[in-house]
Parts: sequence; structure tokens; C-alpha cells
Amino acid sequence: MLKTRCFLVIAALLFGTPIAHAEDACGKKAATIVQQAYPGAKASADGFRVGDASITLPKADVSGDDAHALICRAWPAYPQRLLVAVPLMTKIDDDGNEGDLDLLVIDRNSLKVESRLRLHARMNDDAVRITDIQFDTARYRLTPDQSAFGLRISLEGSSRPDPFAEVDLSLYMVDHDSLRPVLDGIVTRKNGGEWDTQCAGTFDETHRTLAMDAATHNGYADILVTEKILQHHSIGGQERRLPAEDQQAGSPGLSIELRRQNVSSAQGVETAGMTSPVRRFTLGEQGAAQVIRTYRLAQPMKRSRRAPPSADRFP
Repeated sequence: MLKTRCFLVIAALLFGTPIAHAEDACGKKAATIVQQAYPGAKASADGFRVGDASITLPKADVSGDDAHALICRAWPAYPQRLLVAVPLMTKIDDDGNEGDLDLLVIDRNSLKVESRLRLHARMNDDAVRITDIQFDTARYRLTPDQSAFGLRISLEGSSRPDPFAEVDLSLYMVDHDSLRPVLDGIVTRKNGGEWDTQCAGTFDETHRTLAMDAATHNGYADILVTEKILQHHSIGGQERRLPAEDQQAGSPGLSIELRRQNVSSAQGVETAGMTSPVRRFTLGEQGAAQVIRTYRLAQPMKRSRRAPPSADRFP
């Protein structure tokens, strides 16, 4: 009983609250969208074939359960447009998957493709699997007249003793009749850790949120990223404080504003939370995001003996 309870707590720490799927906007138009975007597509059992690649249509009664299925979403910033992501899978196997990802912006009424971008090998995975793809249509306003949209890709590891999960966010903008990236692959959520598969273990949870800033460079609004780091220590139903030397310190160049709130739950899980402004991105002349400012630590802090989760994969 205790082991089951511990496992449920660990699972909650690692994967948090499931992300609610937006209602699929493809409806009954998915097949027509594919035929318009890929004139040479041939019908198959689950969708279509385009050369060596397969396209899986979304099921009418299930939304978001197949990471390899085509997805659509309305774009509130441009009500006349529809966002479409098309996985072009060349291999789907237990040992790993391979494929490209096409991003389409289409006219919502005529379903004509207005702009598109091929992300080569974006659907490739192996031990760390792609589990979900979603559009993010928050108000990423680059200029008073131009907004970007986001694409969130969720990944999950297969190791039970060393669990891992993350969500990557990329932003894209329409540039005349083409799509181009604005921000490429920032990790907005990451969960990982090590445990003995019984109940004891340590876990890190990182959340990053994006906000458009009033400051502008090269005619585009800056993008501010705020990071929150949580550390959990499961001790099998017993409570103790995390040693000071094990508290997470900031990675070099990142601001960590330590707010220690050591709260132990009934299951013996202890949390240390930190929130900080992390980085500011500016769009260059071609729209690619670059780091232009880094917030430094206000006061020196003791470095952790473990590698900080925020040190990886920042663009």
C-alpha cells in the first residue's frame, strides 16, 4: 500500500497535471486539407501516403492521443486562418520513429495553403519518445500588426529509475507567403530525477513562462522568460529538510531568486521552490531570436553538487 502510494506521488511530481487538449479544429475537413496540401497523396487505411511517408488522420472521437496524427487549431489572432501540423512518418516502430513535420497556415474557408514550413526529422525519436504535439495560440505579439504562434512538443523517457519528461516550445511567424522560426526549442517544462523504484529519490521540476516585453529591438518586441525551479525529495514517508548544500543554485549567468518554502507532505515529499527572471530574447533583422541580456545573481550562492536543470538547451 505504501509503495503504491509512493509511486503515485512520484508520478505526480514527475508529470504534474496533464495538459488539457484543445478541441481539434480539423473536424471533417482533415482529408480535404491533406488533399489540398499534397495533391499527389494516396488514400490508405489510416489516412494518406505521400511518397514514402504516411499521414495519419485524427480520429473523430479521440483528440490528442496519437502524437503522429495530423492536428489543427484555430488562430485567434487571425480568425481567417487555421494552423495545421502534419507528421510525415517514414518509420513507426517500438525501437524508434522517424519523420518530418510540416507546419501549414491555411485559409479557414477555402482550406488553401497560404504558407508552410518543413521541419526535417522533427518527428525522429528513440528512447525519449514524442508523446504529444499541440499548437500554442497565446498572444505572442511581435509588432502591433504581427503575431507569432507556438508549437509545443512533449517528450517522455522510458527509464523507470531515471524518469524524464519535457515540453519544448518553438515560435513561428508568417512572413509574406512563408513561415519562419522566431524562437527555436526552448524547454518550458522539464521533470526528471533519480529514485530507487521503491519510494526514495530526488526530483527536479522546471517551469518557464514567456511574456512579450514592452521593449523592442529591430522593430520586434523582446521576449522575456521567467523560470521556476522546484526540487522534491522523497524520503519514504519520513520528513526531513533538504541539506543546504543540496539546494539548487543558479547556473552560471542565470538569476536565481531563492524563495525557500520547505513544505513536507504526508507522504514525506519535500519541496524547495525558486523563481527568477532568466533571459531576454530579441528578434534579429531576420526574426531569429538571440539572447541580448542575462540577469546575474544579486548575491553569491553556493553551487549545487548536481548539475542544474536550467543549464541545458537554452537557445
